[in-house]
Amino acid sequence: MDIALATARELPDLDPDERLLVPALAALGLRAEPVVWTDAAFDWSSVRACVIRSTWGYFLEVEAFVAWADRVARATSLFNPAPVVRWNSHKRYLADLETRGVRIVPTAFVDRGARVDLAELARARGWRDLVVKPAVSAGSHATKKVLADAHADAQAHLDAIVAHGDAMVQPYLTSVEGRGETSLVFFD
Repeated sequence: MDIALATARELPDLDPDERLLVPALAALGLRAEPVVWTDAAFDWSSVRACVIRSTWGYFLEVEAFVAWADRVARATSLFNPAPVVRWNSHKRYLADLETRGVRIVPTAFVDRGARVDLAELARARGWRDLVVKPAVSAGSHATKKVLADAHADAQAHLDAIVAHGDAMVQPYLTSVEGRGETSLVFFD
């Protein structure tokens, strides 16, 4: 095998659209196969490269995931590089992008163990409906839409998140309902 396509235990054969990579790479003379990132028996130095694909659930064991990325990067070419994987695993990267002039959804980060009054935070920022979610997450895991009249009820959700990790609070954007969100992928 030339390229390992890193995936999760739950998707050992990749997402359906990602399976298209295998014949596309084969057409370029490269043999690619999915490999579960937590497979301790796999020798990452046996491949020319590893491309991170369907590693859903990584956020439930993020420290193990970024340690894995570091190990794989020492054994072969890892795409994306381990420092990018580490940076991107916590959504605080959005604040980094914002300082570089990239427009983001206004975001309040709440550090692990912090006590923040959700209703007061919303009032101070002029936000009505909110989104409360973990700062290390994917696929809307533990994400809650909070209506303006339910801030007090949602306080427990925020408190539960910060009991174990960092959280994010953002104004709810109604455009997400109709248009969704856009992910951007950059090459080179």
